[in-house]
Amino acid sequence: MIVLMRGFSIAWRSIQLNWLPALILQLIMLLLGFCYSFEISWTHAFFKALSEAKAEGGFLFSFSVGALAAGVFSEFFRVYFVDFGQWRREHFIDMIFKIFLMGGLSVLTDFFYQFQNEWFGSGADWKTLHLKVFVDMCFYSLFLTVPMNSLLFLWKEEGFDLKKTREQLFPLSRFFTNRFLPLWISNVCFWLPIVYVIYSMPALLQMPFNLIAATIWGILIVTISKESRQRHPLNLKTADDLTTDNTDITD
Repeated sequence: MIVLMRGFSIAWRSIQLNWLPALILQLIMLLLGFCYSFEISWTHAFFKALSEAKAEGGFLFSFSVGALAAGVFSEFFRVYFVDFGQWRREHFIDMIFKIFLMGGLSVLTDFFYQFQNEWFGSGADWKTLHLKVFVDMCFYSLFLTVPMNSLLFLWKEEGFDLKKTREQLFPLSRFFTNRFLPLWISNVCFWLPIVYVIYSMPALLQMPFNLIAATIWGILIVTISKESRQRHPLNLKTADDLTTDNTDITD
């Protein structure tokens, strides 16, 4: 129960720190959906052009727009709406890292959405929506994207040092408690309502709306990862640390 509460606490903390850029992007998402629903001509032309570009570019297009949205745009929103426009070295590292990570995830998600439509159809009835969301949350996210994000963000935070990453990875129970579970809980809190909206939309709109949501997630996930590292519930010490502590007390 403590671990679950910690996961929810980290998710809530990331929203508190990044609420302004998240709100702006959500308003953009709502505006696009509103304009499309009322058949405003420019939105149909925009989504049609986007669909045609995707058909021509294939997965290279998915990588490019995913990297641009969740890698570049998310970091700009984070800098100018959270960090008061102060660029630091860590922002550039996070941006380059997210370009490759989120670009790759965009390709995987595009591929996954195509499979979802082939498996369950493109209908928006509740049975189809529930099936798609169940597969998304309980298989795709749980066994692929969340473990991948947990491991790769750990690698980044350890200075891209494989040896240090392995040291933090074991025992696996600690990695699961400190890294995987908080990210998975945050992932469910953020994506569960959003994927219902995305899957209820026509196939033409699914990937563009996913990219806007991924831009928000690209902002949140950096904070979630850092909060997970800073708020370890089990800050276990090694035998050497305990010996040092006892020496200090004796002195």
